[in-house]
Amino acid sequence: MLSRKSLAGAKHSQSTARLSRMLLAAVASSVRAFRMACAVILLCAAAGPALRAQTSSAQTTDPCPGEHLKPTLDCSKRNPPDNNEDGTKAALACEWVNTDEHGVRHAFDSLILLTCSTKDVDRKSDPCRRFTPADLEDNKVRLTVSKELKDGTASTTDRDLYQWALGDPDSDGKPKGTAMANFPDALAKVNTLNTLPAGAKKRSKDEEDLFEGELFECTKNLIEKIYQDRSGKTPGLIVAARIHDTFASNKLNLALIQLLDAQIQLLDAERKRGDNVPPTVYSQDIEKFRAASEVDNKRLAKQVADKINSTQQ
Repeated sequence: MLSRKSLAGAKHSQSTARLSRMLLAAVASSVRAFRMACAVILLCAAAGPALRAQTSSAQTTDPCPGEHLKPTLDCSKRNPPDNNEDGTKAALACEWVNTDEHGVRHAFDSLILLTCSTKDVDRKSDPCRRFTPADLEDNKVRLTVSKELKDGTASTTDRDLYQWALGDPDSDGKPKGTAMANFPDALAKVNTLNTLPAGAKKRSKDEEDLFEGELFECTKNLIEKIYQDRSGKTPGLIVAARIHDTFASNKLNLALIQLLDAQIQLLDAERKRGDNVPPTVYSQDIEKFRAASEVDNKRLAKQVADKINSTQQ
């Protein structure tokens, strides 16, 4: 028969054994939990780049990839121009989509200069405020626009065409020849979606209707994004209202500039947030607005007006 002391010792041994087993089970459980946590972390780390890649690839695609919104002018395969005017228009259309030489920025700044230097434009409007009165003098504008456009292309022929189109200005900006008629309007509107290379077949009436339908559905969506934007100092609904007022004043090129400027600022904000917005997205969005302006400026103006008016009902 065991003594009380022996019983106490046995019980102590049993308690110690149970405690040891409990500690071992707890350690094993902790190890399993740690391994599971590590597996989750590794899985997230592996999936992260893939998810980011999926997001980035979605952002790099054309936001309005309509089946009939395809360029008619291939800038990599342009033939020598048949005449100066057609050659200049093709050069301008390609400059707007030239991401290698940042052509869209050079073309846009040139358009602002040419538009803001006209007498009937309110120089206090947002796009024009960046320039001083001295910047907007005729001779200075010719020199600046000439440099901007030439910096936006690697083609010697295009640079010669720009020199001609601006009236062949001398070193002081004074024209030595006759400038191309309606050059600012051509700069604003010509685009690779509508410009046909020499000898190309025009769209049929049905094809044209499909093209215009997809084009204006695209601009409607882009205008909606501008309206909803709250990333800048000025809310999108105020920006859209100002564009509407400019269209209503029949200052069409200035209204187009305001649209392009709003779209550029929206994309700039997305890039600052860390989104992947390559230069091609800028040129694609801007190309749609300019093509719509060329096809039917009044319809584009009405899209902005409808957006503003629909919020007032």
